[in-house]
Amino acid sequence: MPVVNGFQAAKEIKKQIPETAIVILSSHADKYFVAEANKVGVRAYVPKSKIGEALIGALEAAVRGDDFIVLE
Repeated sequence: MPVVNGFQAAKEIKKQIPETAIVILSSHADKYFVAEANKVGVRAYVPKSKIGEALIGALEAAVRGDDFIVLE
């Protein structure tokens, strides 16, 4: 299997199964990465530094079909 980054994987998942709610956990917490995530249909974006306080909310929002974005 070729190596792909998270955005490429999300894009392929959405292409194959459009109703999938994707949550990205990332070491990056800036607007560029959030914008890239939005372009490929990611529902929630949480920096790894905020997992403890935001992960449950991100998952719940993604399941509801809502966006959930956290920046540091």
